Amino acid sequence: METYFGTGGEYNLSDDINEAVMKSVIKNIRAITADNNDIKARGELMWASAMVENGMLKIGKARRFAG
Repeated sequence: METYFGTGGEYNLSDDINEAVMKSVIKNIRAITADNNDIKARGELMWASAMVENGMLKIGKARRFAG
């Protein structure tokens, strides 16, 4: 979320992707809360984590946060 709220241009595709990742995390956290053994939801969270850490969501964003 730090990157999402960072500054960067009027329109940034990274923001749209960031929103999709955040929605996916919310959806899959709820799924895991309902069924701790939901392998698909766990896999989706792993994919979301990879998206966040690979730097793709930071493209075109000025940040004041570590990373």
